[in-house]
Amino acid sequence: MDIDIQLESLGNHKASQWLVVVQSKWPEIPAWVTEHHPERLPCSLEQRILHGSYNVGLTAVFTNGEKWFIRFPLVGHTSDEYLDLKIINEVKTLKLISEKTDIPVPEVKAWGSADHNRLGLGPFIMEQFIEGERLKPILSGSSDPGDHILSDKLDDRTFEIIYRQLARFMLQLFALDFDQIGNLPGASSPLQPPLTMTANEINLYSGAKVMSISYPTAYVGPFFP
Repeated sequence: MDIDIQLESLGNHKASQWLVVVQSKWPEIPAWVTEHHPERLPCSLEQRILHGSYNVGLTAVFTNGEKWFIRFPLVGHTSDEYLDLKIINEVKTLKLISEKTDIPVPEVKAWGSADHNRLGLGPFIMEQFIEGERLKPILSGSSDPGDHILSDKLDDRTFEIIYRQLARFMLQLFALDFDQIGNLPGASSPLQPPLTMTANEINLYSGAKVMSISYPTAYVGPFFP
């Protein structure tokens, strides 16, 4: 896809500025997270900020040992007008997967739109922190993130376990079928076209507002209030 280089640079600049804002709010975040805990337990933040292409994440540890992961959409890499919709869609998707499959997904502890974030950090999800093991070091046999070669010490049994798990997850996801293409609507959001990675990139980097076009939207009945 052709992109506007200036728009891409602007997005990266906004993302960098927003990370500075997150850092500036660091002392206030633990008390804000505590407000959303059912027992109002105090918490502290692990020192590093984790972020990928579209999200920023912080890990909060409560005094009882419970851990939550707090995620914010990365400003500048998601269209400003769809930041709330992104979070709403993710909450609904996690709920659907947890209710209709046995795929392990984190339990959503709290979430809110930008209007419900008193720190001014935009929409958010607070979810159960799931301990896991990265697949890449298992496949490569190396801790080097740039190593993309399969290890010659990888045995057939390990391959079988990995592929059976992935196949089982994919089959369950494909079984979640709908009559129409669209997002997962509910009382908390109006009907919208699907907010895909492609639609987001076009909105951000080409100037074409494809999400303003009206499409039929999937209806999932009683799954969501």
